[in-house]
Amino acid sequence: MANIYANSTITIAASASSGPSEGLFRVADPKHIGRPTSSFPHIHTRYPLGHHSPDLPLLGRGWVFQERLLSPRVLHFAEHELIWECMESLDCECLGIEDDPDGEKNSWPIPKQSCHPGTWRSLKDDHVEITAMWHMLTRSYSKLVLSKPDDIFPAISGIAKSFGEATGWNYFAGMWKQIMIPCLSWYISPQSSRTRCVPWRAPTFSWASVQFVEAPNFVHLKKATEFGVDYPEGERLDE
Repeated sequence: MANIYANSTITIAASASSGPSEGLFRVADPKHIGRPTSSFPHIHTRYPLGHHSPDLPLLGRGWVFQERLLSPRVLHFAEHELIWECMESLDCECLGIEDDPDGEKNSWPIPKQSCHPGTWRSLKDDHVEITAMWHMLTRSYSKLVLSKPDDIFPAISGIAKSFGEATGWNYFAGMWKQIMIPCLSWYISPQSSRTRCVPWRAPTFSWASVQFVEAPNFVHLKKATEFGVDYPEGERLDE
């Protein structure tokens, strides 16, 4: 399935729909449709939109995460406008969209450029940067909804395969051998709600073993030595 999206020309997404019965099209609120001003007819105005990803139910589903990131181009049908997303651009009809990989502003999720094989190939020797990128992916993914918890790895397998082919690295349980120490350094804030998955779906040392409400945190690679770990920058475990 991942290859279908990765080799597509364009993916059309009913992003405002929470299920197959809600359809693709919407009637936009008139205030979100551009209208000419009375003094300057060639200038159009409209109210901007917030672009909060929770307003687009499709983007909250786990399987859609890799389908969106692997597709070269995605045209989102939102509640009041169309949103265009490709490897070079993110744009919308109100011109107010911006990506927010960490979700701090609750706006658009992780950008597609973060999942481009060329980006991974260029960073594979920069362990600090590529580790941060993989952690950004897993943090974004771990908060999403899966109808079947056992799909935690299949639903990200296409991204993992692309990442592995680009870097030549070895994948295991949502982590990579070549950066295993920082991948193991995930933790959960005491205030967050979490439970171990039943039935078992991943080793307990993997972030995938926990059902998250909030995303896991990762210790930054440069700070690993604070935990008594000798992991010099750029060193590989298999060298």
